[in-house]
Amino acid sequence: MIIRLFILKPAFITALVIFTIYPAFASETIKGKVIMDTTGIKIIKVWGTHKERGFAMGYLLAENIRDIYKGYMEPFLGKYHEIIKKHIVVEKVIKIDKIFHDEAESMILGMKKAGVIIDNFDAYNILLSNAFLDLLGLSSLNELRTLRNEHGCSTLMSWGEATKNTDLKGKSIVTRHLDWPANKHVIRNQVIIFHNPSEKNEQNWIMIGFAGQISVLSGINKSGLCVFLHMLSDYEEKNIPLPIKPFEPLSFTLRRAIERKDYNNDGKNNIEDVKSALNENKQGYAEGFIVTMLGPTQKTDSLTAAVAELTPTPPYIVYRSNNDEDMLNGCNLYAANSSIKRLNKRNYCKRYSAVSQAVGAGLNMSSSKCWAIMKKYSRLTNNIQFIQYVPQQKILRLSIYRHGHPASENKPQVFYLKNIF
Repeated sequence: MIIRLFILKPAFITALVIFTIYPAFASETIKGKVIMDTTGIKIIKVWGTHKERGFAMGYLLAENIRDIYKGYMEPFLGKYHEIIKKHIVVEKVIKIDKIFHDEAESMILGMKKAGVIIDNFDAYNILLSNAFLDLLGLSSLNELRTLRNEHGCSTLMSWGEATKNTDLKGKSIVTRHLDWPANKHVIRNQVIIFHNPSEKNEQNWIMIGFAGQISVLSGINKSGLCVFLHMLSDYEEKNIPLPIKPFEPLSFTLRRAIERKDYNNDGKNNIEDVKSALNENKQGYAEGFIVTMLGPTQKTDSLTAAVAELTPTPPYIVYRSNNDEDMLNGCNLYAANSSIKRLNKRNYCKRYSAVSQAVGAGLNMSSSKCWAIMKKYSRLTNNIQFIQYVPQQKILRLSIYRHGHPASENKPQVFYLKNIF
């Protein structure tokens, strides 16, 4: 069978990439396929139940998962590796939904089917690698908290009047940096995964991240709802209390929020679904985080874009919109890694101030202008992914760290995702 994925090149010339489905095996049908693996990032599509998608991801990404875990995750956590893994097993501080345990277990089976077996590596290792950012905040592991500062991000969101007189014609747009250390094992194992769930209450969605990842750092669903995770680096509470009930890792909350067709059952899929998922965790999260969220342009600005500042101490969850004082004019929102609304800190970092000045009056925010502002004023030294997405056009622009050059210095590939969704 031949299937086509249309890709718009940087010069906006449509090219055609052809791929062949992997053959089924006698004992297991692989419900997934590799779409592309030629540009420094592997793109795969998986379908079926959580278990079936987990098996397919494990099979198709087996070598990549081994490389990133043995080459990056274990050395990164060092002597704390087994301590953190025990927290995943015991579930007193951190607890992950059973469906993701099932998915991780199936991923291990898929890896074994592909002939990749790692000593002392099981489903808990998969879950650990998806939840390690949350676990850096545990009071018993304070030595690790400084490592969160290596994981920077920033996001600019524009819509409505801000994009009205541009190529976007009022449509919403999000432009995002993932500023993580350029570890060679991370760089060479970046992936885009298209999920096509068979569960009736779930919808198609995309994960942009790394091999072995089943949670969401950067995610987009069929309805056009996007979520992006940032560290809240200026959260300095040193004695974080143990929770009354276990924390849920934020990246799994975000997956639940965009994978469900209608999380809050109000008949719509928008920002309120993300807030509903976040609000279920009334005691916040195990670490300081920021979440940026954007959907297609709505009549109400706060339903189009919002920022959440999350911590394990009060106030646990704080939302801000463009109606809050934040240095940006008009229908624009920006977040880096500092508190703005929480406790009225207004910690405007150098990046924040520079982006604010570049946005100016907040008008004429074209797709190219948003890209240029973020490229010039917002990236950190370690810049491994640069993402832009227009929900109503279903156009994804992505550049990645390659050959020693940060993502922002490389030309983006442009994917038209309408047919995939």
